[in-house]
Amino acid sequence: MTQKIKKLKKVSKSEKKKINEFESNIKSSKSNIKTLKKDIKVLSDQLVNEEKKLDQIRDSLKEKTEEFQIQIQERQNELNPWLEKINSKQSTIELKQSEYNILKEKSDKVEESIATAKKTLEELTVSLDEKVCIAAK
Repeated sequence: MTQKIKKLKKVSKSEKKKINEFESNIKSSKSNIKTLKKDIKVLSDQLVNEEKKLDQIRDSLKEKTEEFQIQIQERQNELNPWLEKINSKQSTIELKQSEYNILKEKSDKVEESIATAKKTLEELTVSLDEKVCIAAK
C-alpha cells in the first residue's frame, strides 16, 4: 500500500511539473501573440504606405509610356490583317489535315479489303485445284 502511495505521489509530482511547464508555455505564447499582433499592425501600415508609393510610380509611368502604348497599339492594328490571314490559313490546314486523315482511314480499309479478297481468292484457287485433281483421278 505504501508503495502505491509513493508511486502516486511520484506521478502527481510529475504531473504538477508538466502542468507548470504548460502554464509557462501558455504565458509565453500569450506574450508572443501580443508581440505578433503589434508586428502585424506595423507591417499593415507599411503595406498601405508602399501601395501608395506603387500607385504613384504607376501614375508617373503612365505618362512616360503613353507614347509607347500608342505606338504598340498602332503596330498591333497593322498586324491584325496578317493575324486574320494566318488564322484563316491555319483553319484551312486543319481542315485539309482532317480530310487527309479521313481519306487515309478509307485507304487503309480498302487495302485491308483487297488483302482479304486476295487471300480468299487464293484459298478458292487452291480448293478448286484440289477438286480438279480429285475429279481427274
